[in-house]
Parts: sequence; C-alpha cells; structure tokens
Amino acid sequence: MVDILADGTVPFTVAFGIMIAIGILEFASLLFGVSLSSAFDALFPDLDLDVDMDVHHPGHDGALAYLFGFLAIGKIPALMLLVMFLGFFGMSGYTVQYLCQHFFGWMLPAGIASIPATIGGAFGMGRMGTWLSRYMPRDASDVSSRQELLGATATIIRGEARPGHPAEAKARDLRGRIHHVLVEPKEGEPFLEQGDTAMILRQTDRKSVFVVTNDFGSPANDEFHPM
Repeated sequence: MVDILADGTVPFTVAFGIMIAIGILEFASLLFGVSLSSAFDALFPDLDLDVDMDVHHPGHDGALAYLFGFLAIGKIPALMLLVMFLGFFGMSGYTVQYLCQHFFGWMLPAGIASIPATIGGAFGMGRMGTWLSRYMPRDASDVSSRQELLGATATIIRGEARPGHPAEAKARDLRGRIHHVLVEPKEGEPFLEQGDTAMILRQTDRKSVFVVTNDFGSPANDEFHPM
C-alpha cells in the first residue's frame, strides 16, 4: 500500500481531495436549484472547441483541433473534464509511486512523479470524456451556433487546405463565439494556405469539416445547406 500522506504522494492526495470537494459542492448547489457545472462552463462563453477525432489529419494539418478532440475539450461540460483529470491524475500518481516503492523500496519526488501522472490524467480524461460524449445529448444552442457559421469567414491558421484534405481554421459565428474547425475548399477551387480567408458554405458529413470558397462574390443559394 502507498502512504497517501507521504511527501511523494501529496499532489495526488490533494487532487482526490479537490475532486471530492467539487462533487460535494455540485450536490449542494443542486439542492439550491443551481448547477456548479453550468456556472463553471459560463466562464468560457466565447469558445467552442468541439472537434471530431475521426477526421483525417494530413501531416500537421488540424494539430490544434486534433489535440482538443483528443482531450475531449468542448464535448462534455468542463467541470466534468476537470473532475476526470483530477481522478486519473491521482490514480496514475499513486500507481507510479506504488510501483517504485514495490520494486525499488523508495518513492520518486512528488514533482517527478507528477509528470507521468499528468500524462495519465490527460489521457484518461480524453478517452473517458470522448466515450461519455457519445451518450450525452447535444446542446441545441451548440447546434444553432454551428448553423450560424454558414456564410461566416474562416481564416486558415494551420496547414494547407485542399479538397478532401482539410486544414485548421478559426471562424466566428453570428453570436461572436469562436470556433476551431477544419475546412476544405470546394471542388475545382485552389488550395488555401495559412492566413488565407474563405467563406463557409456547408458542413460535410464529417461533423467538424466545412466546405469553403474563396469566391466572396455571390455564391449560389443552393450551396448553403443546414447542418
């Protein structure tokens, strides 16, 4: 067994303590008709980072979007992600210290043990968050916000966008929310590079991938399709 009060396990014991405290506060807040989770999410009103992990990412295209997707950021409430990270961080840290104590007879310094624990916490949070997101209902306001991206201007921030090969872009919807999405030009149009801007026409069947055009003239109405 690992001594949870030893110097080498203090960060992990604290993480579990915070996790339990958040659970107690959330339960208490619900008794008064409010939600701590909703209040926590309200701290990030202008950022939508819901991305699709199943999208093909050539090279470094969409690296930031892929990272957000891997960590399940934007897929489930932020407070749930925090609780999951704290739990996996604590379990990973205890496991590392238990193995060191079992095989070598001593524990790693807390700072060093926190490195693999942080990796374990992030990985566990991302995998569980992605799994849970499949069973959570989509927020109607989120769907509406993504519909408002139609006709918005997207700026390529990483990679090179070609038909069938999306690149990472940033766009702002009608409510001012910033979205990190993957975009690709419509068939027959030239590729787009970092810094190029284009108009969002429609969403593909790959969730966070949008078709764009760099023709800001008068696109045909049938180019726009609801999501």
